[in-house]
Amino acid sequence: MGAIEIAGALAASRRAVRLYPAAHPTHRTAVRELVAEVRALVDIRPLTLSLREGRLYEGSVVIAEAGASVRALAEAMESRRVESLTFHMGFAEADAVALSEVLSIRPSPDLHVHMELEERSISAVTVSELEDLSAHQSEARDQRREADRSLYRQSVTALNAMATELVDRPVVDPVAATRVIAQFIERVTADPPSIIALAMMTGHGERWRSHSLSVMLYSLVIGSGIGMSDKQLLAVGLAGLMHDIGYTLDHGENDDAARSNHPLLGAHTLGALLDEDYTAMIVAYEHHMGVDGSGWPERDPGYVLHPCSRIVAVADRYDTLIRPPRGAVLRPDEAVRQLMREASDGPLDPVLTRVFVHTVGVMPVGTVLRLSDFSIGIVSAPGRDQLRPTIRLILASDGSEVRPIRDICLAEDERTILEVVSAAMLELRPSDYL
Repeated sequence: MGAIEIAGALAASRRAVRLYPAAHPTHRTAVRELVAEVRALVDIRPLTLSLREGRLYEGSVVIAEAGASVRALAEAMESRRVESLTFHMGFAEADAVALSEVLSIRPSPDLHVHMELEERSISAVTVSELEDLSAHQSEARDQRREADRSLYRQSVTALNAMATELVDRPVVDPVAATRVIAQFIERVTADPPSIIALAMMTGHGERWRSHSLSVMLYSLVIGSGIGMSDKQLLAVGLAGLMHDIGYTLDHGENDDAARSNHPLLGAHTLGALLDEDYTAMIVAYEHHMGVDGSGWPERDPGYVLHPCSRIVAVADRYDTLIRPPRGAVLRPDEAVRQLMREASDGPLDPVLTRVFVHTVGVMPVGTVLRLSDFSIGIVSAPGRDQLRPTIRLILASDGSEVRPIRDICLAEDERTILEVVSAAMLELRPSDYL
């Protein structure tokens, strides 16, 4: 079996080609040794090295002796989407140099090893690449994104309709809103990151509408995280959606009087809902009350908050930190740290806050990162390693826009996080890319 010898010679050649000029003795020696190994093994029949499930094969036989050079070749092929390398008769120094150079190019969505070899007029080694699924994945992602945004728009319509009906009618059936929330319940169970991304959308018109939708979505994420039943999720979702309905009955959300009065007004208004357990009404009244006795409206010592009020309070606070009606905007990672502070000795429920933070991660969806190669990405999903999330790469190292946008799991990429940056500084809205 010659795969081990070729892998060792190729590892030495790749290293020499990267480090030394063509005239250097080490460069010449390493290239010639690779040529000698290939020619000794390739006669009339070609020799194929293939990669399957991370393991290197010679023909159909797995290479069990996985030394450092074999592992290095397998990793080089996998990171560059190379399924197989086939060495043909006539392999020469030009082939050895080209292959060593191409297998040392930094992996990227735009790298195609077979095209790089063709540009160098190499024919004694051919490459089969794994199917690039990025286009299919991108199309599927766009379809899911549009479906979610259509659902978001339906939520806006349902919220507007309920707000109008609560003013004009003595009794209101929330059936239209609950139908929309039920669809979100299915999505939050299957894909929490997509729901968190959707919650970051910036709506048009009065802020309370987009804020209410975001709080509803974050509340569903928390409720799902603690194992609520579908019926309980429906209740907390409706409560999150309607928690600020009191703003529609007063002077406006930036008015201090409206800020103070909206819990009581909202609770009074939601008494018109056909809601058997009155959860939405209770949450509208309690969502600014802290578990430490702080907040408003004032209540007697020992007053016990409804569990859904505690959930909505965490959701409400997070959205307010990253999208305040006025004042300083916090980055998502800064908002998470602030939540933890407020849960340790302040108004937020510590258990529910931890559940939320565990779901969104210390670098939540929407966090903008600069990587070690100076490219820019937006966190699209938390990873198993909280400090190595999945990101959506949007700007290349030279500042150009990446097309198509591609998701990269940093736990499997050689790049590291250089810094967290402000979306405002780069003049972009993360929700446009999520």
